Amino acid sequence: NHWVEHLRHSPELHDKIEFEVAITTYSFDIDEKIEKLIGDSLSAVEKSEFKQAHLEQTKQLIKGDGSGSIGQALDNINALSRKQRENGGLKQDISSLFNMVDNCIQLGTIPFSILARHGFIARTILLSLKHRAILTNDEVNQIQASVKTVASDLVDDMHSLQLGELSNSDFMERYGHLRPGTYDIMSHRYDQMSNLSDGLVSSHLEQCVDFFKLSKKQQRQINQLLDEDGFEDFNANDLLNYVNEAIVGREYGKFVFTRTVSDMLELIANFAEEHGLSRDEVSHVPLNSLLNTVKSSSEFTIEEQLRELSSQEAEKHDISVAIRLPQLLVDQAAVHIIPFQVSYPNFITHKKVTAKSVVLYSETDGVLLTDRIVIIEGADPGFDWIFSKKIAGLITKYGGANSHMAIRCAEFGIPAAIGCGEQRFDLLLKVNQVHLDCAAGLVNPIY
Repeated sequence: NHWVEHLRHSPELHDKIEFEVAITTYSFDIDEKIEKLIGDSLSAVEKSEFKQAHLEQTKQLIKGDGSGSIGQALDNINALSRKQRENGGLKQDISSLFNMVDNCIQLGTIPFSILARHGFIARTILLSLKHRAILTNDEVNQIQASVKTVASDLVDDMHSLQLGELSNSDFMERYGHLRPGTYDIMSHRYDQMSNLSDGLVSSHLEQCVDFFKLSKKQQRQINQLLDEDGFEDFNANDLLNYVNEAIVGREYGKFVFTRTVSDMLELIANFAEEHGLSRDEVSHVPLNSLLNTVKSSSEFTIEEQLRELSSQEAEKHDISVAIRLPQLLVDQAAVHIIPFQVSYPNFITHKKVTAKSVVLYSETDGVLLTDRIVIIEGADPGFDWIFSKKIAGLITKYGGANSHMAIRCAEFGIPAAIGCGEQRFDLLLKVNQVHLDCAAGLVNPIY
């Protein structure tokens, strides 16, 4: 309840819970966090037990090889990747949807959630080293920028595609499943876009490829902390490797399981079309209802059943869209009178830029992105193609400090304001130029 009350009084922290509200893992500054975020809510003995429990859990996660380890999660993700190749993706029929859903959950989203947890642990550890003055803020940024993920590969391969060094079929075989709006059946996949590789390729990668190396002094300082906390046979370089593996693993896991999600959406769209329904109509049908329709017999045709479901769910959707709620719902009163809640963005890098802005939805539509600040709603991997354009900055409506786009912008050294909230986002939609100062924590429309 202590943390809930903290969040109630500081609702702008709703997307920063892991870092500024709750203590969910061990870090090298956990003592200071306990005093700040727990205070007198626990006794001295309870605080000691709390700290020790997190320490032992973190040791097991970082050094372990069990069900919660990076290695085990990646084994499952790789098993899903093998099944994707064996089963033929879009060559399957609608009856395959049942196994695809199960595989996606067991070998995709659950392992990904484990990898995402490791990603949070890795970032928390980095920030604690900064808090202990072992790393500077620039060095934390450099570490994140030196991590090469699947997004780096995408930009490299898009460059090769434009230069004619990589065929379109080879490019689409790997990246064609991505779509701006991972779970949106209305959003086109990369392999359904004709102008994906138009424009200039970003040069950001060339600025951020050097792998960060700890100085001798930093190694000694980190090794001392590890020894004090009982990390046996584990040194500073091992810790840095863990951070790298956690960030890379998280993004790779998402990349793989979203292929299954994307293929499922296409199977559903094709099935709907065969029975006379558009993508828009079937987009309203819940997955469980669609699966039940496929496997059960009825006096009504599949088209009649799906069309009726679509109509009912579309009405519910219209009602839900008409209801406005705060970003954080803490009591019943907020349903009737919506409190004014302002989000504080998560700023990436310490750069600043003033540039023309462009609002991007699900399609490229030949929009010029070069030297523009791109504005999008969500932090979605389907928008990774924007990093192949020489964008000046990025602003999103939603997204947290360790979200997909936050990691991407840190990797490419792109100034960004992630999760700026509804009020600020709506203001930015009304202008065509924006000033973004990440060091000062400013994102201002220019009229």
